This record gives sequence, structure tokens and C-alpha cells, in this order.
Amino acid sequence: DDFKDLSNRKLFISFVNDIQTQSSGTIQKDIVFLNKLLETPESRRQHISDVIKICRDNGFDGIEIDYENIWKEKALVENFVSFVKELHKETQMNLLDLRVVLDVRALKYAKIFPDDVEYVVMFYNLYGLHSGPGPKADKEFILSTLEKMQNLKGTPNIAFANGGFVWSSGSKTKSLTTEQARLLAKKMQVKPKRDSESNALYFSYVQDNKEYTVWFGDEITIKYWCDIAKEYG
Repeated sequence: DDFKDLSNRKLFISFVNDIQTQSSGTIQKDIVFLNKLLETPESRRQHISDVIKICRDNGFDGIEIDYENIWKEKALVENFVSFVKELHKETQMNLLDLRVVLDVRALKYAKIFPDDVEYVVMFYNLYGLHSGPGPKADKEFILSTLEKMQNLKGTPNIAFANGGFVWSSGSKTKSLTTEQARLLAKKMQVKPKRDSESNALYFSYVQDNKEYTVWFGDEITIKYWCDIAKEYG
């Protein structure tokens, strides 16, 4: 119901560093591509011009930058910070809002980010495609990430995510929405249990002689995580 009337809401267009090619399909979180866009003042200037043009031509109120997988390369981090500073100046001149999404690893560099930008920190990468089974967040993860955010200047926000993943030793980990996870549990005739540290739900089942494990969050999970953040302040 909150999103039925968007007339008074600001609309953002989100830019991600995923690329699609005819030969290899989709490559997610590609830093080779990102390095080319951000490596020089000239390439950053062109990229900023393109981003702003796309935003204005399509009637959006703001730009969201969601570039990931960049925090292991110091040179790329420094170029990204320069990009954020330069993009912020241009968005202000064009009367556009700017929001920058960061994952937890970015907080190591929090002190060098500009202090007048809106940031959103992702609180949902504790377990996922990169790991074995577990919740997207738990109490310890949330509190430690909030502590790391103290060095982040600007306007800080946090983002939680419901849904989850299904893991199996012999298959690729797949993402699931909350509704898909519920339907899967029903189909496999298992009742999900609730984890005490995360308030996330989990269950296991066997199919075609393979064991699968599912973790996911629902509205109760999200409320629990939000309450932890509110208690912290």
C-alpha cells in the first residue's frame, strides 16, 4: 500500500557494475569494466556525463550508485572515492539527488569518503552465494557493522533484505524470495525452524539423493533486525 501513490516520491535510477556480452552472457560485479570507467579524470568525467544524461533523459529525481566487489584494490577504491566526489558536485549542479550503496568491506575506507553524501550500507551479506548456509544477517553482524559505520560521514542509512538462498553440496547456490522459500518448505513437507541469533528461518530436505539447506528471512526477521538497529540508535 505504501507504494500505490508514487506522485510525491523521489524516483532513483540505480547503476550497477554488471555487464552483458553476446559471448559470455552476464558478468556480475565486474571490476575490469569498472576500472576502465574510473581509472582517469577523463574517463570519470565521461562516465559522470553519461550517468547524468540517462537520469535526466528518463525523468528520474536521483542517481543511486551500487558498484560492488571493488574493495580489495586500493587504486580502484581511491578512484571510486574520487568518482563519488566528482559525481556529487555534478548532481548538485543538476539539482539531482545522489545515493551511494556500500557493502560492509567498504567501511574499512569510511574516513576517506566525502562527508556530504547519502550512503546506504548493505546489512545482508553475512551468508550467501559466497559462503555455506546461514542467515543474511544476525545480531552480532548487525552490531559490529553499526560500530564500523561510526567513521562514515555524510547521511548514513542501512538496508536489510528478506528472502534467502538454497544450498546443496552438489549444486550451485540459488537465491529465493521469501514466498518461494515458503512454497518450497510446503512442497517438501517440512516446517522451518527459527534461529535464535538471527530470527531467520531455516530447513533442510532431500531430493534425488541430494540434501538441500534453505535459510531465509520474513517479516518477523526484518522487524528483529530493525529493532536491533533502533536500540543501537
